[in-house]
Amino acid sequence: MIKDDAVRFLEEINNSKEYARFGKCFKTKEKKYFYDTGTGKVCECEQEEYELLNTLIDNNNYNKVVEMLEEPQYLEAIENIFQLYKNENMLQDRGISLFEFPRKEDIDNCIENGIRQVILEVTEQCNLRCKYCIYNDAYEKNRNFSAKNMTWEIAKKMLDYTALHSQEKLSLGFYGGEPLLRFPLIKDCIAYAQKIMSNKKITYSMTTNATLVTDEIATYLAELEDCSIMVSLDGPMDIHNKFRIKTDGTGSFEATISGLKKLMVAFGDRAEQCISINSVVCPPYNMEKMDRMKNFFDSLEWFPKKTVRRISYVSPDSLDDKDLGDYKKIKEMTSAEFFCQSNEAIDPIGEWCFEQIRHTELTKEKSETLGDFIQNEYLRIQKRWLTKEPLDFMPMHGCCMPGMRRLYCTVDGNFKICERIGNSPYIGNVNDGISKHDMYEKYIKEYGEKVAPLCAKCWAKNICSLCYNTCFDETGVDIKRKEASCISERNACQRRLEHYHETLENQPDSLEFLNDIKME
Repeated sequence: MIKDDAVRFLEEINNSKEYARFGKCFKTKEKKYFYDTGTGKVCECEQEEYELLNTLIDNNNYNKVVEMLEEPQYLEAIENIFQLYKNENMLQDRGISLFEFPRKEDIDNCIENGIRQVILEVTEQCNLRCKYCIYNDAYEKNRNFSAKNMTWEIAKKMLDYTALHSQEKLSLGFYGGEPLLRFPLIKDCIAYAQKIMSNKKITYSMTTNATLVTDEIATYLAELEDCSIMVSLDGPMDIHNKFRIKTDGTGSFEATISGLKKLMVAFGDRAEQCISINSVVCPPYNMEKMDRMKNFFDSLEWFPKKTVRRISYVSPDSLDDKDLGDYKKIKEMTSAEFFCQSNEAIDPIGEWCFEQIRHTELTKEKSETLGDFIQNEYLRIQKRWLTKEPLDFMPMHGCCMPGMRRLYCTVDGNFKICERIGNSPYIGNVNDGISKHDMYEKYIKEYGEKVAPLCAKCWAKNICSLCYNTCFDETGVDIKRKEASCISERNACQRRLEHYHETLENQPDSLEFLNDIKME
């Protein structure tokens, strides 16, 4: 290929010179790769090919690439890239600026008959005051703690609505505050659900701090045919008690351990399938702390070794500056400065989890203990869209169908699309049901009009995990908040590609078990 032909090729693939959407260059310790947005394909690159693609796509420097083509090794490299374009349909992302929405009639059917999970906010009260809780007064993106409780009247209406509009398999969850403050109501809800939905397969779930668990509560939950409990426990006493405190300021560790033990005893052989742990990692972030947390759980003789542990970050907006420690410096950095750091500085939890995999063979059992990391880092890459030709539609990345995957009922009987979304527009209530108009206008029409044009230009759009939770306030889409989340997510997508392919290099058969996991 002569230089003039190479230049014509570069101009052909994108006359507007907006090359960034075509894909992403990334590398592991041993190899260099290119991820193609349109097809989802990943190809291994030689040094010159990587340099050309990185200059053109990652740096959007067309003129520099033209200069590089003066050297014969780069002309050979551009020929190889052209063959990927011609034979593999790579570098052909179409920049579609509309999401692939469900048809209106499909939306109606989902709302009428498709509810899969209902979550009842049984109380806004909590017996703890964890310093990083998103319901603290200082956190502006969510409600605050209050004395509000869900009444039986509202709970009954919600269950009646669910019975009419749910699938044959249904998940019924209880949320707070601390849901066990309303244990009598939870029992009433379960009994009523079993009565009016005896023809359905119902599973039950809740997240609890476990401090209120008694032998009676543990036995009742264990006797349910299909019940999963997530217990909030951050690790050893000093780590847990620094942030998870009672209303009087004392630590909650001993009460949580006591409740967790009761649950483990009651569930018996089913404990490792039915009970999981949610550990929030707080500043300062370091490998030593992560090791201590792991060693703590490993040291508990009564704690099943295959128990799934979810590990997550605290939201910095929920903590006072005095509690942020060194993390305050990161919080004050600009995005560009922050993401020029090492992976360990950007994502210490992810890098720690990856170290666990890097130094030992990854198995299905190990993946269970790494919970969310495997789900977020590996599964989304393993099950990405892979096509012979570029997609002619743009999926709504991590968004689920509003009112179907989850339907969240607040203490007041209002409907939200999810318990995680915080302040956001309601989509109905227990008296009137789901409002098709409100749901469509805010979560499909407005979201599509404001967000899709951003996604159309993004290389990560088909492996992105962001959902509605990243960009809504009470009135609708907050596009500035969305843009800030996108910066973080693109860097996360690059790390996922790096981690996944380094694991494949070193343990080529270790990820096959992911094919058996359903991606929600």
